[in-house]
Amino acid sequence: MIPPRLLISLCLLLPLASARAANPPLPPPAQPYSSRLPEDTLGFIEVDPAAGRPNSPDADSSPNIMDMGFQALQSLGILPRDVTVAGDAFGLAAMAGNRHFCIGWLDADLQPGPHDGLMCNSFQLVWLVDTHGRPDEMLHRITALLDHLSTRETSHQVVKKAADNGREYVEFTDSRWPAWLKLGWTQEKDVFVMAMGDGAMAHYLADHPVGGSPGSAWQPTVDAIDHQAPAAGSAGIVFARIYVNPDAFRQRFPDAMKRTLLGRVFAAMDLNTTDKALFSARRNGRAVSLDYGASKQGGGRQNITVTPWTLPPNAAPALTKLVPDDATSYLVLNVDWPTLYTRITAVLDAILTDEGEPSVDQKVRRFAALHHVDLQKDVLTKASPLILVHDWPQHPLGIPLMVTAIASAGTNGPVIKADLDRMLKDAQQSLDKRPKGIFKLRTDSDGVMYMQFGLVGPAWGWAGNRLVWSWSPAAVHDNLAAAANAPAGAFTNHSP
Repeated sequence: MIPPRLLISLCLLLPLASARAANPPLPPPAQPYSSRLPEDTLGFIEVDPAAGRPNSPDADSSPNIMDMGFQALQSLGILPRDVTVAGDAFGLAAMAGNRHFCIGWLDADLQPGPHDGLMCNSFQLVWLVDTHGRPDEMLHRITALLDHLSTRETSHQVVKKAADNGREYVEFTDSRWPAWLKLGWTQEKDVFVMAMGDGAMAHYLADHPVGGSPGSAWQPTVDAIDHQAPAAGSAGIVFARIYVNPDAFRQRFPDAMKRTLLGRVFAAMDLNTTDKALFSARRNGRAVSLDYGASKQGGGRQNITVTPWTLPPNAAPALTKLVPDDATSYLVLNVDWPTLYTRITAVLDAILTDEGEPSVDQKVRRFAALHHVDLQKDVLTKASPLILVHDWPQHPLGIPLMVTAIASAGTNGPVIKADLDRMLKDAQQSLDKRPKGIFKLRTDSDGVMYMQFGLVGPAWGWAGNRLVWSWSPAAVHDNLAAAANAPAGAFTNHSP
């Protein structure tokens, strides 16, 4: 079953797996950029859209993900609010086209704030990006960016050398920026390196870890997880990864972990007893597999567990037959709905709910009870566990997150559909009473619903007891026939 940690990441990563080439020989995997990060790195995200497939399309995915990541971290208080300049630098420095990139979070100053809020006073980040053999283009972009964020009178630029090895890099500061915010950059063959934060580039270039504990090295954990993944049913070439070192957070920021939402979020994601956690997305032809690896110390040794979030392609043949020929990537999720719901509401409570307020779960259950629905008994325990996700039809602009999901309401399908339709109809009427509301819920003549936000928004529709979810009403219509033709038991059959 798929554990509910970091589930949203699959929506970010599946579009990056897209390719229009039809099964030519796969190139060897590129050396991961994360292997260049210091051993004491707190966490990283790495994406190589071209890994495991040739002729990758020119889709510029990295700026979208980075911008979303900055906004999410700022909203949690993990990045300083005055980091706008840094966000601009990361978001705009990316060159057009697909890019293998890695963002490493090297260090931070995290402290409890008023009312046990989380305060980030500074941080160290480093970004490694493939320049596709055109490093000058990246420098031109940074120069153009700094022309808007700095002035000749307030800026200062100097060439420095790393203490350990004498490697040179540029450091740029501005007297109007926060004192901790310094930008640094250098070139390593075809990889452009940009760092943010006081001492960030020196930290990255150091030959030895500059902080953390003797057991903070992460590479052996990654290697052990990769070794175990095939036996767990997750195979293919890695094209995306998210790594977190919870043990380093506990050691470096004990007060923040005990007293702020940082610790509550880690506990809600079941990371409070985990030493190192790694989410991996792998590609084997068109098939994408997702897995979660965790490392814990016990009995004087490191214990590694690898949990697949997806089924191997041959384990769900009735579902993989529904994948359109023009789809370039697909996966079959295996979801424990009650556990997923509990984990998501716990994370939302850690972030959104103040002391004394009803929990998110209580609010959801109260809303469902108004419509005579028992969420746990009527919906969560009855829904089928398997979900087919694929990328057809592709969005004409190549925007990430634009995928299609097909699920089944299971044995209680008609009741679940009727309950959801009743609640959504009530929501639609409430939205229509707000003439200036930014959200509109629309239903077409075939029953396909569309949550409209300007010109964008998700759409969904039913084919019997099968639910189709996609990025537009037309995309839903394109997949309804396939969903209706799925044989009985397709969404619960685990045998090859």
